[in-house]
Amino acid sequence: MPLIAAGMPVLLHANSTEAQTFGLAAGVDIFAHGLWNWDESSRVTELTATIRKILDAQLQNGRGLQSTIQVLYGEKDLFDDSFLDRPQLAAAVPADLIAWYKTPQGQWFRDDLAKHIVDKPGEKPHNVDDSAIARVKNCVAYLAKNNARLLFGSDTPSSPTYANPPGLNGRMEIRNLVSAGVSAEQVFRAATLSNAEAFGLSADVGTVQVGKRANLLLLHADPSKTIDAYERIEKIILRGQVLDPRELAANR
Repeated sequence: MPLIAAGMPVLLHANSTEAQTFGLAAGVDIFAHGLWNWDESSRVTELTATIRKILDAQLQNGRGLQSTIQVLYGEKDLFDDSFLDRPQLAAAVPADLIAWYKTPQGQWFRDDLAKHIVDKPGEKPHNVDDSAIARVKNCVAYLAKNNARLLFGSDTPSSPTYANPPGLNGRMEIRNLVSAGVSAEQVFRAATLSNAEAFGLSADVGTVQVGKRANLLLLHADPSKTIDAYERIEKIILRGQVLDPRELAANR
């Protein structure tokens, strides 16, 4: 039985106009990736009639969207020589692993990707084109303004890259969403109840209620008011067990 007929959510890995048009026609529930590959010239970043038509169809049909903007930033960060020295990374990735990433062996994916984005042989790789980031942010801003069904996701790892580390990647995606025009309240709902509802898990998770699974983050501020709340996790409750986040840091 097809997943749609069985009442199971169907996700489509789609970041292009062609793929998302296909997904709308096929009736998929969720697009995993924002819309950043357009048919227009790569220099075009403002919403066109074609892009608005796709976005309006998503709004009308209640399609879910995991924008995964951080995927693109991860490609840029791969060619940022200071990335592996960021303090945030030290708390999320073991020091020995970071040290290996700095070796020639650890740079294998960066070197392989560089072959495809250099303009001339022997030239230093340039950063990934910012136009794709501008396009997806403009799409997300439009959807957020019109109360789309936004879902949280980071597509971690998007490829064999060290620039999209698990855990930290989600934290960076939160900031990307807000910079694109998504409110703190919309981000909070996307990461909790909306995700739970989209995957048929709202009876167990998504809200704080008696009888639901006790998986909680205790924050120092209200995350529906400010995303700075995620920068300071006081306690973690996992299946009812209270954990100290400092004990979980990679550099503890």
